Amino acid sequence: MRRWATAALLLALALGACGGGGDGGDPGDDESGAGGGDGSTGSTTAAGEFDPDAVAIYVAEGSVVSRIEPAGDSITELIGGLSECYETWFLEGSVWVSCTAGRLLRLDPESGEIQLDVETGNYIEEIAIGEGALWVLNGQQGIATDIKKVDLDSGEVLATVAPEAGAFFWDVSAGEGAVWAVGGSVETISTVARIDPVTATVSMLIDTGMGPERVEAGFGWVYAVGGGFLNADGTGNQGLRLVRIDPSGNEVVSEVSVSEQDGFPDLALAYESVWVTDTAAGELVRVDQAAETEEARVSIGSGGADIYEIDVAKGLVWGGNPFDNQIFGIDPTTNEFDTGIDGGASGIAFAP
Repeated sequence: MRRWATAALLLALALGACGGGGDGGDPGDDESGAGGGDGSTGSTTAAGEFDPDAVAIYVAEGSVVSRIEPAGDSITELIGGLSECYETWFLEGSVWVSCTAGRLLRLDPESGEIQLDVETGNYIEEIAIGEGALWVLNGQQGIATDIKKVDLDSGEVLATVAPEAGAFFWDVSAGEGAVWAVGGSVETISTVARIDPVTATVSMLIDTGMGPERVEAGFGWVYAVGGGFLNADGTGNQGLRLVRIDPSGNEVVSEVSVSEQDGFPDLALAYESVWVTDTAAGELVRVDQAAETEEARVSIGSGGADIYEIDVAKGLVWGGNPFDNQIFGIDPTTNEFDTGIDGGASGIAFAP
């Protein structure tokens, strides 16, 4: 999933009062209380009870990583003195933070102790854990990208997966027997690369028929969402589509239209459904696992923003809208807006 980015939000997030909800009201209203939560995408989590008092939010800003607990209006500095940290994830029970010069740290979420220190040598775009390793998308799209296979115990870089010469990767997920990356082909932008986790090499390029932006493995399938950005040969169709890939046959087996407009969508798997952002409409779209039927649409603020985020935790699906400076919690049992955090969707990771 695309991570929540930037972090001049500490005060606004910390001062948001926690509260329940379930009123299904307009997410643009300011009457809801704060809440939060995070889990890695690709999970098959069942809906649980929302617990606002257990919310913990992790923020990387400059040289400091902090933990915010909105229920107590508290901010705790976990660790300082870092070299300009800029992205935060919460995976496998730990906080992961990327810093300049390609440094990735694994931190204890309570003490801030550094558990693992990984050197990748370049800007870190995304990380994924699965298939026995940590996978780090390294570099910047349009400049240079590769994926590092990293040992989860030692932090040693075991292998580097490179796309075709002149091509790029721009998202990564691990699961269902392989590692999956958007991109990898120099001839077309429509591919998802299948990477063998043992040999750390691209074993196949799968044509999705559209321009994928995000990829997630889970529920026994691989899902990709993207728009109709034109290929080099001029082919392509406008609008966002979600496709389902069979990892045993390495082909697209179904798809559903998410929006008639292009955008930069996010993708998460949870609560027996696929969740996709329709950025043009300002909505979070719930799709069944078969990626053939839309189940619900929930407003998460005004449309037109290029970046929305999705996280999963505390019994809710969280959709962030940086243009409205809000993070909205959607109850998967009712498909209604339940609770929210004032302060925007921007350099934060929620503890599940």
